[in-house]
Amino acid sequence: MVTIALDTSLDVRVAVCDGADVLATRGFEDPRAHVEQLTPLLDEAFEEAGRPQITRVVVGIGPGPFTGLRVGIAAAQVLAFLHGAELVAVCSLDVLAKQVSCDGEFSVVTDARRGEWYHARYAAGERIGEPAVSVPDVVPGPHVGPVVEGAGHVGHLDPVVLATGDFPVMPPQALYLRDPDAKVPTRRKSALVPGLVLPAGGTR
Repeated sequence: MVTIALDTSLDVRVAVCDGADVLATRGFEDPRAHVEQLTPLLDEAFEEAGRPQITRVVVGIGPGPFTGLRVGIAAAQVLAFLHGAELVAVCSLDVLAKQVSCDGEFSVVTDARRGEWYHARYAAGERIGEPAVSVPDVVPGPHVGPVVEGAGHVGHLDPVVLATGDFPVMPPQALYLRDPDAKVPTRRKSALVPGLVLPAGGTR
């Protein structure tokens, strides 16, 4: 089974695997270049792998920034449609948890910007709570403080782990965990001052 895996929750990561065999990997470390870099990296990895018939597409759905997740999930949906492949969506924090060797309970934490962290709690490599976003002071765990001490630092999400790992399957919907900055107005806004009384038949 040939799997192509991609994640845009942090930076951009791509892998093509045939079972446990790694055919190609690509990555780009700028977390603000998802739109520009994802398609070229997918093309390069697909070409290096020999342009195989893809049978499964695995995508990390975050948590992460609005634009990055939207780009990654849309690309995964298009790839699955074009190849008639199975689409599998997983929590990106679950992938990072698999990259850490740690006994007992631990938290996986990533930068949510705005002085906040995305985080989820794990025990024996399995998630035991829902992903959340908060300021560092309220992230649970015995090692949370001004200096974080714990199982270790994972430089980036490994797309090979994403492609070959066994994870809980989730709906292919982005885990934003906060409202997007751009919103469609639900009603027309009034420019009137609250409590202002206008005379009948005129304006003030």
